[in-house]
Amino acid sequence: MEIEAGSRVSEKAPEANVKRTGSWTRINKLLLLLVGFSAIYFADVGLRASEKYFWADEIATLYVCRLPTLGSLWEALRHGLDFNPPFFYLLTNASQSIFGEGLVSTRLPQILAFWTLCTSLFQFVRRGSGTIAGFIAMLLPLFTTAFFYAYEARPHGVILGFCGLALVCWQRSLDQSRRRAWLLAFAACLLAAFLMHCYALLIVAPFVLLNCSGRFKRGA
Repeated sequence: MEIEAGSRVSEKAPEANVKRTGSWTRINKLLLLLVGFSAIYFADVGLRASEKYFWADEIATLYVCRLPTLGSLWEALRHGLDFNPPFFYLLTNASQSIFGEGLVSTRLPQILAFWTLCTSLFQFVRRGSGTIAGFIAMLLPLFTTAFFYAYEARPHGVILGFCGLALVCWQRSLDQSRRRAWLLAFAACLLAAFLMHCYALLIVAPFVLLNCSGRFKRGA
């Protein structure tokens, strides 16, 4: 009996090692994929941002961010100097205070946010359709007109980033474990997007449709 028990343990041990090795290999491949994409993305977008001069709308962002206090910023927006909520200018001003007022540093929130959108799409699609489909989804925004907002000092790119995060949080909230925490994160992402631009309210529509379609399938 002792020999049989020992043989069973020895048989299970290699299987556990194989599973552990396979999972680590999979994680390393995912990390390599994301690191490679990120390196190419930041090199490309950073170069594009450094070669593109500020134009009219971005100059309006610069002027608002140069205001000395939150009160003066609020007064300027209230009198129509620009038409975005204050949170966008505070985010841009934070980037400028750390890295200075430059072509890349002023657009850094958009650069990071668009990267967040791409990686969020990768995570969202990969969970349901595999790594290859996730990789295609991650590349897709780079071949659309939305890519322009990856290096544009306006709120649209940041909205896309929060929308990507909201998509991942919504997907995770479908699981029963930690559902409330993911729903709170989902609401926080939507709120952050709303504080960037009034048109960000439109991103609620796809989530409503997704929720309704899920209920319809469960009802069927």
